[in-house]
Amino acid sequence: MYMLEDKHYQLRLFDTPGREGYETQRPLSYAGTDMFLICFSVSTPSSFSNVKDKWFPEVHHHSPGTPWLLVGTHLDVRQDVQLTEALDDQKRPFVSRGDGEQLARELGAFNYVECTALFRQGVHNMLNIVRFHSFSIHGRSLLDKLFYM
Repeated sequence: MYMLEDKHYQLRLFDTPGREGYETQRPLSYAGTDMFLICFSVSTPSSFSNVKDKWFPEVHHHSPGTPWLLVGTHLDVRQDVQLTEALDDQKRPFVSRGDGEQLARELGAFNYVECTALFRQGVHNMLNIVRFHSFSIHGRSLLDKLFYM
């Protein structure tokens, strides 16, 4: 629950399974969704690729025109020096902030944010962006149903 311009709003998040075998079931839950959060791990380039190859096409096909936010998660992993060095040795590059911003522009997300739940860094900012974006579009909250992937 949050207040905006002296009105109370409720933010409800729904998560959908990303595993194989749910391709036909996930879209059944998209009806009535006001906004999507499409998430990927900044430490896993394959999850970043899935945004363009899997998640965006699915959401766009079943809910065209619904606003969405691109969210880079696990920011703490990118900031961990020891882990960064270990992943560099394995030739596993991190997804940069610039790469995330570029993909968001390319696919038409209304914004790109990064966060880490571990240190609660960026989470509050992400939720504020969602709140204010929903309010600015229609002058009211759109957040009856919000999915994150």
